[in-house]
Amino acid sequence: MGAKLANAPVFLTAAQVRHNPILAVDSYAAALQEQFRKIGFTDYKVRVQAGFEIDVSNPLVPVVKQQESRQHSYINRTGSACFVLENSRLFFQVSDYDIFDTFRDDFLKGLDLLHSTVTLDYVDSVSMRLLDAIVPDKGEELANYLAKELLGIGQVLEQPNWGVSHSASESVLQTPEHKIFVRTLARHGKLSVPPDLNIAGMNMMPRFSAIEGVHLILDTDCAFESRTDFDLPEISSRLRLLKDDLRTTFQAAVTTHALDRWS
Repeated sequence: MGAKLANAPVFLTAAQVRHNPILAVDSYAAALQEQFRKIGFTDYKVRVQAGFEIDVSNPLVPVVKQQESRQHSYINRTGSACFVLENSRLFFQVSDYDIFDTFRDDFLKGLDLLHSTVTLDYVDSVSMRLLDAIVPDKGEELANYLAKELLGIGQVLEQPNWGVSHSASESVLQTPEHKIFVRTLARHGKLSVPPDLNIAGMNMMPRFSAIEGVHLILDTDCAFESRTDFDLPEISSRLRLLKDDLRTTFQAAVTTHALDRWS
């Protein structure tokens, strides 16, 4: 285990399990709200998402069908942790990540609560995701904090009159058991989160919500994608393996100077 960083740059940590579809999940929302309330998730929000499906059973006359889905969010009192429930996944995210064991245990507690209410059969995916905000100190640059491979061509172009509006990258790494996605976005402005994340009702830590200027978001996402029986101890073990690989990826992405700054 590596030493915990006193000023770690992580501003959002998430875990997700994709499970067998529960098409009647909306009918369980009220009962689940009561159960989540009892473990400290006292706030509730619902988000309606519109989509469509194209039926090509008759290729000469394709039919577009509108679809509507709901995300049920169960949020703790301070807005620092949130469960997001859909019909085939439970997503957990925190903005005040401390240590892995606490994060994992809180997620498994919510997953067990869901299982006791709807009875899950299998799991298709177990994943964990970390978002880090890399902000250089005054007089420094992002290059002092990150491997050059993550910084884009703007770091090597010798054009004094050219500025970099933003820079983005994505790498997909394949291990024998799972995939690791490494995404970066460097820009000037306020810190934001990727559009696929629903953080409605959540609060960022003040040192992150105050960010405005040059920064880079390091978004690392690691997932097991195979169907297995629903088993909490197995999910717990997989989360530990994912966290270990996320740590390895993070340590390869940042410099020793950065680690010294955050220690």
